Amino acid sequence: MELVELLQRAKSISRATNGLFDITVQPLWQRYHRYYSAHPDAETPPPVDDILPLINWRAVRIDPAHIGFDKPGMAITLNGIAQGYITDRVADLLKRNGVDRVLLDLGETRAMGLREDGRAWAVGVADPQAPARISGHIECVDRAVATSGGYGLMFDAARRISHLLNPHTGASIPAARSITVVADQAATADAWSTTFSLMKNKDIIKQAVQMDHLAVYQSDPTQGLKHLV
Repeated sequence: MELVELLQRAKSISRATNGLFDITVQPLWQRYHRYYSAHPDAETPPPVDDILPLINWRAVRIDPAHIGFDKPGMAITLNGIAQGYITDRVADLLKRNGVDRVLLDLGETRAMGLREDGRAWAVGVADPQAPARISGHIECVDRAVATSGGYGLMFDAARRISHLLNPHTGASIPAARSITVVADQAATADAWSTTFSLMKNKDIIKQAVQMDHLAVYQSDPTQGLKHLV
Protein backbone atom coordinates (compact mmCIF):
# COMPACT_ATOMS: atom_id res chain seq x y z
CA MET A 1 0.00 0.00 0.00
CA GLU A 2 1.55 3.26 -1.14
CA LEU A 3 0.29 5.35 1.78
CA VAL A 4 1.80 2.97 4.33
CA GLU A 5 5.09 2.94 2.41
CA LEU A 6 5.16 6.73 2.32
CA LEU A 7 4.35 7.07 6.03
CA GLN A 8 7.07 4.60 6.96
CA ARG A 9 9.56 6.50 4.85
CA ALA A 10 8.52 9.77 6.49
CA LYS A 11 9.03 8.24 9.94
CA SER A 12 12.51 7.04 8.98
CA ILE A 13 13.45 10.60 8.01
CA SER A 14 11.93 11.91 11.25
CA ARG A 15 14.15 9.45 13.12
CA ALA A 16 17.23 10.60 11.19
CA THR A 17 16.47 14.28 11.87
CA ASN A 18 15.50 13.89 15.54
CA GLY A 19 11.98 14.96 14.65
CA LEU A 20 12.83 18.15 12.77
CA PHE A 21 11.02 16.58 9.83
CA ASP A 22 7.64 15.68 11.31
CA ILE A 23 4.46 14.91 9.38
CA THR A 24 2.36 15.46 12.53
CA VAL A 25 2.96 19.22 12.25
CA GLN A 26 -0.50 19.64 10.68
CA PRO A 27 -2.28 20.90 13.87
CA LEU A 28 0.37 23.62 14.13
CA TRP A 29 -0.18 24.58 10.50
CA GLN A 30 -3.95 24.73 11.12
CA ARG A 31 -3.44 27.00 14.15
CA TYR A 32 -1.42 29.47 12.06
CA HIS A 33 -3.86 29.32 9.16
CA ARG A 34 -6.94 29.94 11.29
CA TYR A 35 -5.26 32.64 13.36
CA TYR A 36 -4.06 34.69 10.39
CA SER A 37 -7.28 34.12 8.45
CA ALA A 38 -9.05 35.87 11.33
CA HIS A 39 -6.23 38.36 12.06
CA PRO A 40 -4.28 38.93 8.81
CA ASP A 41 -2.56 42.04 10.19
CA ALA A 42 -1.48 40.49 13.50
CA GLU A 43 2.09 41.41 14.41
CA THR A 44 2.65 38.50 16.78
CA PRO A 45 2.23 34.78 16.02
CA PRO A 46 -0.52 32.68 17.60
CA PRO A 47 -0.03 30.86 20.91
CA VAL A 48 1.09 27.29 20.28
CA ASP A 49 1.93 25.82 23.70
CA ASP A 50 -1.27 23.78 23.69
CA ILE A 51 -0.56 22.47 20.17
CA LEU A 52 3.07 21.37 20.56
CA PRO A 53 2.23 18.20 22.58
CA LEU A 54 0.32 16.96 19.50
CA ILE A 55 3.44 17.20 17.33
CA ASN A 56 5.15 13.83 17.75
CA TRP A 57 6.01 11.53 14.86
CA ARG A 58 6.59 8.66 17.30
CA ALA A 59 2.88 8.77 18.21
CA VAL A 60 1.81 7.63 14.72
CA ARG A 61 1.02 3.90 14.61
CA ILE A 62 1.31 2.26 11.20
CA ASP A 63 0.55 -1.24 9.99
CA PRO A 64 -0.80 -2.51 6.64
CA ALA A 65 -4.41 -2.41 7.85
CA HIS A 66 -4.45 0.54 10.25
CA ILE A 67 -3.06 4.03 10.76
CA GLY A 68 -3.69 5.62 14.15
CA PHE A 69 -2.56 8.26 16.63
CA ASP A 70 -1.73 7.99 20.32
CA LYS A 71 -3.46 11.29 21.14
CA PRO A 72 -6.79 12.80 20.06
CA GLY A 73 -6.37 15.94 18.00
CA MET A 74 -3.30 14.73 16.11
CA ALA A 75 -3.20 15.02 12.31
CA ILE A 76 -0.65 14.57 9.56
CA THR A 77 0.43 16.40 6.43
CA LEU A 78 2.50 14.80 3.69
CA ASN A 79 3.24 18.09 1.97
CA GLY A 80 6.97 17.83 2.75
CA ILE A 81 7.46 14.49 0.99
CA ALA A 82 4.43 13.49 -1.12
CA GLN A 83 5.26 15.60 -4.18
CA GLY A 84 8.68 14.01 -4.34
CA TYR A 85 7.25 10.54 -3.80
CA ILE A 86 4.73 11.01 -6.63
CA THR A 87 7.51 12.28 -8.90
CA ASP A 88 9.53 9.12 -8.18
CA ARG A 89 6.57 6.86 -8.89
CA VAL A 90 5.91 8.56 -12.23
CA ALA A 91 9.62 8.25 -13.09
CA ASP A 92 9.48 4.52 -12.31
CA LEU A 93 6.37 4.15 -14.48
CA LEU A 94 8.05 5.92 -17.40
CA LYS A 95 11.16 3.75 -17.07
CA ARG A 96 9.08 0.58 -17.15
CA ASN A 97 7.54 1.82 -20.39
CA GLY A 98 10.83 2.55 -22.09
CA VAL A 99 11.17 6.28 -21.43
CA ASP A 100 14.71 7.06 -20.32
CA ARG A 101 15.23 10.71 -21.33
CA VAL A 102 12.87 13.21 -19.70
CA LEU A 103 12.71 16.06 -17.20
CA LEU A 104 9.79 15.63 -14.80
CA ASP A 105 8.35 18.58 -12.87
CA LEU A 106 5.49 17.52 -10.61
CA GLY A 107 6.10 19.97 -7.80
CA GLU A 108 9.59 18.51 -7.40
CA THR A 109 11.93 17.83 -10.31
CA ARG A 110 13.60 14.65 -11.52
CA ALA A 111 15.98 14.41 -14.47
CA MET A 112 16.23 11.09 -16.30
CA GLY A 113 19.12 10.59 -18.70
CA LEU A 114 20.56 13.37 -20.85
CA ARG A 115 18.88 15.91 -23.09
CA GLU A 116 18.56 15.01 -26.76
CA ASP A 117 21.62 17.15 -27.52
CA GLY A 118 23.68 15.13 -25.02
CA ARG A 119 23.85 17.81 -22.36
CA ALA A 120 22.68 17.68 -18.75
CA TRP A 121 19.28 19.08 -17.85
CA ALA A 122 19.40 22.61 -16.38
CA VAL A 123 16.97 23.01 -13.49
CA GLY A 124 16.14 26.58 -12.53
CA VAL A 125 15.82 27.57 -8.87
CA ALA A 126 13.51 30.47 -8.00
CA ASP A 127 14.77 33.62 -6.31
CA PRO A 128 12.92 33.66 -2.95
CA GLN A 129 12.68 37.46 -3.03
CA ALA A 130 11.14 37.42 -6.52
CA PRO A 131 9.93 33.86 -7.26
CA ALA A 132 9.19 34.63 -10.91
CA ARG A 133 12.92 35.25 -11.36
CA ILE A 134 15.58 32.49 -11.49
CA SER A 135 18.29 32.61 -8.82
CA GLY A 136 20.48 30.08 -10.64
CA HIS A 137 20.56 26.74 -12.44
CA ILE A 138 21.63 23.25 -11.36
CA GLU A 139 22.78 20.73 -13.96
CA CYS A 140 21.26 17.28 -13.43
CA VAL A 141 21.55 13.80 -14.90
CA ASP A 142 19.61 10.98 -13.24
CA ARG A 143 19.09 13.12 -10.14
CA ALA A 144 16.22 14.88 -8.39
CA VAL A 145 15.93 18.49 -7.22
CA ALA A 146 13.65 19.94 -4.54
CA THR A 147 13.47 23.45 -3.12
CA SER A 148 11.83 24.52 0.13
CA GLY A 149 11.25 28.19 0.78
CA GLY A 150 9.01 30.18 3.04
CA TYR A 151 7.98 32.39 0.12
CA GLY A 152 5.78 29.57 -1.24
CA LEU A 153 2.92 30.40 1.12
CA MET A 154 2.60 33.28 3.57
CA PHE A 155 0.01 33.36 6.33
CA ASP A 156 -0.12 37.08 7.10
CA ALA A 157 -0.94 40.16 5.04
CA ALA A 158 2.55 41.62 5.56
CA ARG A 159 4.11 38.42 4.17
CA ARG A 160 6.40 37.89 7.14
CA ILE A 161 5.05 34.58 8.48
CA SER A 162 5.76 31.60 6.25
CA HIS A 163 4.15 28.15 6.11
CA LEU A 164 7.39 26.36 7.08
CA LEU A 165 7.06 25.69 10.80
CA ASN A 166 9.56 24.26 13.26
CA PRO A 167 7.88 21.26 14.96
CA HIS A 168 10.09 21.65 18.04
CA THR A 169 9.41 25.33 18.73
CA GLY A 170 6.30 26.12 16.69
CA ALA A 171 8.05 29.09 15.07
CA SER A 172 7.84 30.10 11.41
CA ILE A 173 11.06 30.39 9.39
CA PRO A 174 11.99 33.64 7.57
CA ALA A 175 10.17 34.05 4.27
CA ALA A 176 13.33 34.83 2.30
CA ARG A 177 15.10 31.58 3.21
CA SER A 178 15.33 29.00 0.44
CA ILE A 179 17.16 25.66 0.46
CA THR A 180 17.57 23.34 -2.53
CA VAL A 181 18.63 19.69 -2.28
CA VAL A 182 19.85 17.41 -5.06
CA ALA A 183 19.49 13.68 -4.39
CA ASP A 184 19.03 10.34 -6.14
CA GLN A 185 15.28 10.37 -5.49
CA ALA A 186 12.77 13.21 -5.41
CA ALA A 187 11.18 12.08 -2.13
CA THR A 188 14.60 12.25 -0.46
CA ALA A 189 15.31 15.70 -1.91
CA ASP A 190 11.83 16.88 -0.91
CA ALA A 191 12.04 15.79 2.72
CA TRP A 192 15.60 16.98 3.28
CA SER A 193 15.01 20.38 1.67
CA THR A 194 12.11 20.84 4.09
CA THR A 195 14.30 19.78 7.02
CA PHE A 196 17.32 21.86 6.04
CA SER A 197 15.15 24.96 5.63
CA LEU A 198 14.65 24.82 9.42
CA MET A 199 18.38 24.51 10.21
CA LYS A 200 21.32 26.91 10.42
CA ASN A 201 23.86 26.60 7.62
CA LYS A 202 26.56 25.15 9.87
CA ASP A 203 24.16 22.42 10.99
CA ILE A 204 23.09 21.73 7.40
CA ILE A 205 26.72 21.23 6.37
CA LYS A 206 27.44 19.02 9.38
CA GLN A 207 24.51 16.76 8.50
CA ALA A 208 24.92 16.78 4.72
CA VAL A 209 28.61 15.83 4.67
CA GLN A 210 27.60 12.54 6.30
CA MET A 211 25.27 11.86 3.34
CA ASP A 212 27.44 11.66 0.24
CA HIS A 213 24.44 11.34 -2.09
CA LEU A 214 23.18 14.86 -1.26
CA ALA A 215 24.14 18.28 -2.57
CA VAL A 216 22.71 21.38 -0.88
CA TYR A 217 22.30 24.93 -2.19
CA GLN A 218 21.01 28.16 -0.69
CA SER A 219 19.51 31.06 -2.63
CA ASP A 220 21.40 34.08 -1.34
CA PRO A 221 20.05 37.62 -1.98
CA THR A 222 23.52 38.91 -2.92
CA GLN A 223 25.30 35.82 -4.30
CA GLY A 224 22.44 34.08 -6.08
CA LEU A 225 22.43 30.29 -5.87
CA LYS A 226 25.17 29.30 -3.42
CA HIS A 227 26.55 25.75 -3.10
CA LEU A 228 26.71 24.84 0.61
CA VAL A 229 27.88 21.23 0.36
